[in-house]
Amino acid sequence: YFSNINAGNAGIVSGGADVIGVQALASDWLFAEGFTGSQFQENLTIANLDTVANTTAAVTIKLDIQGAPSQTFQLNIPTLSQVIWNVNAFAPNLTISAEITSSGAKVVAEREMYFHYGGQFATGGTDALGQPGPAAQSLYSFAEGYTAPGYNEWLTLQNPTANAETIYVTLYNALGNSFTFSMNVPAQSRATVNVNGVVSTSLYRNGDGFKGYEVSMTVQTTNVGGGPFVVERPMYWNASGTQGGTDIIGYIGG
Repeated sequence: YFSNINAGNAGIVSGGADVIGVQALASDWLFAEGFTGSQFQENLTIANLDTVANTTAAVTIKLDIQGAPSQTFQLNIPTLSQVIWNVNAFAPNLTISAEITSSGAKVVAEREMYFHYGGQFATGGTDALGQPGPAAQSLYSFAEGYTAPGYNEWLTLQNPTANAETIYVTLYNALGNSFTFSMNVPAQSRATVNVNGVVSTSLYRNGDGFKGYEVSMTVQTTNVGGGPFVVERPMYWNASGTQGGTDIIGYIGG
């Protein structure tokens, strides 16, 4: 929990976040979400806790940028040590995904984001654990989603592979209606979907009420020729006297 902290590009923010620990260190971590633009501060926290290797971790941070070539950065993290890497300082005003790889020692990586979303619409912070790589998943599911006034839902997609991917998104609302659309995500790039916009134009029907705004979704490439990717779902809200934001990586279980 944090109260009235100075969060760099995000300014003064208050909020809270929660993340589960990992059961194993890894040499590859993937993050689909990331933004260093207006009043957003993104940090990557990387810890070298590898007591088996017991050596410095040589870390590479690759930022996959929406609409631009990727950027790569190098740093070393001593054994049993931590680095907080200020993404804004190296890649300002960008919509990005990230892949963190290490050699010499395995690491664990999280991404903190602090924000004033939409000016004063919502303020707070999120914390997400990366997905262990290399990318291997091609189907994700999300049970939660809400797009009524006062709620903003997004989908962020990372294609860390060397080939463009066509990704299919199917939205299901609480009334049993569905809508499927596809989008092309270039190689080593990031894409963004405004879920509110899709619901309002293609799924919600007059008279549906609040259940028409309740959406679950699946996100996948096809079985034929489709490759792996990473997807997260950020949500922001300002309703019923509360405001803030959350973020989660899609579920990949069978």
